[in-house]
Amino acid sequence: MKKTDLVIENKALCAFVAAAETGSFLQAGQRMNRSKSTISRWIKELEDILGYPLFHTRGNGSVVKINSNGKRLLPKAQSMVNSWQRLEAFSLSLQTRREPEIVRLAFNELIPADVVSDILLAVKAAYPQMLLHVIHTDLYDTEASLRAKRVDYVLGLHLPVMPCGLQGCVVGDLQTMLIAHPQHWLAQQRHIDAFQLDGETLIYPAFPDENNDHRYPLHAPAEAMLVTDYTLSAMLAKKGLGIACVPDHIARPELLAKRVVALDVNNDEFNNLHSLMLFWRESEDDAALRSLIVGSLKEWFGYC
Repeated sequence: MKKTDLVIENKALCAFVAAAETGSFLQAGQRMNRSKSTISRWIKELEDILGYPLFHTRGNGSVVKINSNGKRLLPKAQSMVNSWQRLEAFSLSLQTRREPEIVRLAFNELIPADVVSDILLAVKAAYPQMLLHVIHTDLYDTEASLRAKRVDYVLGLHLPVMPCGLQGCVVGDLQTMLIAHPQHWLAQQRHIDAFQLDGETLIYPAFPDENNDHRYPLHAPAEAMLVTDYTLSAMLAKKGLGIACVPDHIARPELLAKRVVALDVNNDEFNNLHSLMLFWRESEDDAALRSLIVGSLKEWFGYC
């Protein structure tokens, strides 16, 4: 058989990765539930196919040191092994259906990025083979995003009436504020009312629907600048392009750096505290996953 006809077997790649990561054929064998001699044989077969060694002199195999060729191959081999393990888990899950293949979550910058990371880590710990996608949706069109199945779980603003076919749970409260450039004429005003804001450009994330209907977070301004996210809203306000309505965790770094100021609005006219809900379709049947996400959000908000 020609050398080019030889096929690299997955078990040989797994043995190589295990030996490289543990530094020992013995420990690699323990990881793969195989003998040290089997690991050594599989790696020798891999080296014969490749035409070059992957480790320095092995001795008795208790301790091995990867060589330069092995170091170059290792990242690719690890990627292949991980991909194979995910494929294997996915294939088996088609029979048991114990885990969803992909779960799409939308937090829409309503919580800090590090909190999103903590939630994803918690989900991955409970569901190691689950594929997680974090996407952005229209903050004011939660229902359409869920019905179109663009997302499975959405963190959004509280809805007084739950749309048919959806379910939701209150998980916390969001504090928002209006921010502007320090030189904005309203920066020194007190108890700003709706009349004073009428002539201003209000910047906020939203997407017009097919009827060109905009969902205004406060009131209908003379000019609205629609953007993709809260971070961009804050950036544009910092540049003096208008007044941005953003969550406090996004505004705080800009305020501390004195790049923007928080406008002193009339609290009798503007509600800056908003209840947040996690929404999902009624057809979603993974109660354990749902409980995990809801619990993580409530814990961060301190909501009981």
